[in-house]
Amino acid sequence: MNTIEESKKIPLKLMTMEDAKRIQRAECLENNGQVEKGGFAARAMRAAMKNESQTINQNLKK
Repeated sequence: MNTIEESKKIPLKLMTMEDAKRIQRAECLENNGQVEKGGFAARAMRAAMKNESQTINQNLKK
């Protein structure tokens, strides 16, 4: 690590389905069982699904 900025970087962690489920559950509990369209929980689930799909595709190519 050459600079202070590099040492402070947070390592990249992809959104997993478990992460998205936890976020969605919390939002449902706060909003009477509803997930807001376009809200954080919905975006988290979309990202998790995309990451899972990419992982599956990479594994199929091996």
